[in-house]
Amino acid sequence: MTLNLAVGQVAVIDDPEELGSIHLEGAGESREYRIAIQSASSRGGARMPGTLMGIATSASGSVTGAVRTAPGGVAASASRAPRQQGSGLQLTDEQRSWLETVRLQERVRDELRRIGARAARDPARAASGEGAGPSLRAATSAVSAVGDTVEFFLPITEEFTLDCNDTTSVVEAEVRSVGERFLIARDIQGVDSYSDADYAEIQTLLDDFIYPVDTEYFGETADLDANERVIVLITEAVNKLTEPTEKLIFLGFFLESDLAAREFCAASNVAEILYIRAPDPNGDFGTETTVERAIEFLQSTTSHEFQHLINAEQRSVLGNAGFASSAEVWMNEGLSHLAEEVVGLKVAGLPVRANIGIDEALADVDAFNTYLLDNFINVGVTSTEPDGCNGWMVDPESSITIFVSDPPGCGSITMRGWSYLFLRWLGDHEGPVGNGVIPGSNEQLLFRELVTGGPTHLFGRANVERAVDVLGSGASWEELMADFLVMPAVDDEQDVPERTQLLTWDLRDLFRGLHDNSGTGPIFPEEYPLKVESNLFVNTESDFSIRASSAKYFLLVSAGSTPDYEFRITDQAGGALPANRSPQVTIVRVR
Repeated sequence: MTLNLAVGQVAVIDDPEELGSIHLEGAGESREYRIAIQSASSRGGARMPGTLMGIATSASGSVTGAVRTAPGGVAASASRAPRQQGSGLQLTDEQRSWLETVRLQERVRDELRRIGARAARDPARAASGEGAGPSLRAATSAVSAVGDTVEFFLPITEEFTLDCNDTTSVVEAEVRSVGERFLIARDIQGVDSYSDADYAEIQTLLDDFIYPVDTEYFGETADLDANERVIVLITEAVNKLTEPTEKLIFLGFFLESDLAAREFCAASNVAEILYIRAPDPNGDFGTETTVERAIEFLQSTTSHEFQHLINAEQRSVLGNAGFASSAEVWMNEGLSHLAEEVVGLKVAGLPVRANIGIDEALADVDAFNTYLLDNFINVGVTSTEPDGCNGWMVDPESSITIFVSDPPGCGSITMRGWSYLFLRWLGDHEGPVGNGVIPGSNEQLLFRELVTGGPTHLFGRANVERAVDVLGSGASWEELMADFLVMPAVDDEQDVPERTQLLTWDLRDLFRGLHDNSGTGPIFPEEYPLKVESNLFVNTESDFSIRASSAKYFLLVSAGSTPDYEFRITDQAGGALPANRSPQVTIVRVR
């Protein structure tokens, strides 16, 4: 295929044979292209080895390939003066242990499936009143009052597995606050470091921000215990799950076993409960956790874990599909990281689709630290330790992106960064327009579709394509990947198609600000973390091995006139790339 692209035009080539010979016409002026070689496969873990060979050639006749032109109106990325060192962003030695939390949740789910557990109340059983039992077992009414003592089963073993027969492991707690949508209970085994003012602050955040945003975006709860509230149990049992010397700490979790009927799981609480880390300033129960950090952890963790709770109930309880219907981990975790983002936007008073840069993001630095920073760490962090983990954009070619279960090691970090960024891009472009709980669009309707999976509770790629067909453009997975995967290379470039842009965030400005800031600069050593190979239209050969639903990025740029240039994308033996890896390339001319 021969291409002569104008500035702002995009070519997508998905025929493995055509990928073997792509000719870019030369010109008397300088030109610049951004190229994303992709495996649009949705088979998690699959690799696509290949070779890119570039050769400068003489001019020849051409047939213009199919291209798309930018509709106009895309903001230019103006040159910027160096940003002054900032302050206020905070990093600590503590890392949020979503990794271990997901493994705990997977083990709980596996046990529920093994024993054939059913949900405590599905629509048919609810009509007869069967299956719902009180979780607040010491309470005399469905809604407990402040000061009441309540008990909860916590049947998690030292190996982080579920023992549904363990009704002796009980947390005794005192109700400290009762709001419109959340009830806060505090484990009595430790000294309560929270003041009444702290509980009032937490209750306001839960009721006024986390509940309305998460339920609008992901759906309603089943209210299994008929108390009209979600229980937040602040307990040292979470702190004690890891030793003080361990680098990763538990911040909190949701247990799917609490949704099971007691005839299958005797230790089910039959209630909506989020288990949250307690403040522990002296480190009596594990890693030291100040009151201030505990409140911050509580905010981000409840927004994240509440999505998991809603997701499970929408499928297994309200959807009457059982515990085998749980969403694939990449989607479920991506939605929970999106939940952190949209709650953070609500707290900060920021809209979606507003191309938010670093100055706007840091106008409320506390909200950014609490809800938003972790997502950009997963996307673009560069580890400061030899055995540490990088974010997805630092090495996208080798990064795990789409996985049914939680991938091992650093794969969990890159999967979260990729899935959050993909879902944010998907909401920007496939979410309906209108007024929603977050100003800027009505995108929450799209995410509700993704949570349920439709009438048959679809998973993964099929789930995305269905939601996009119902509410958006009807694009296939390959078409979505063609636009999304080139986005990191061209975000906020001038006059490129809107579909290749992230509309909510100005990624280049944001990462440059994180690089310049004294608090985050060490883990963002580059102004932009995307790993790109640069070529000056000279003869070159580069091997690659791209994971499923990810890409290898190249930059072609000339300083003066541009020669005719041919590049060949083949397998490493020179043949066509395998069709079962869904190979494709997106080429954008930006200058």
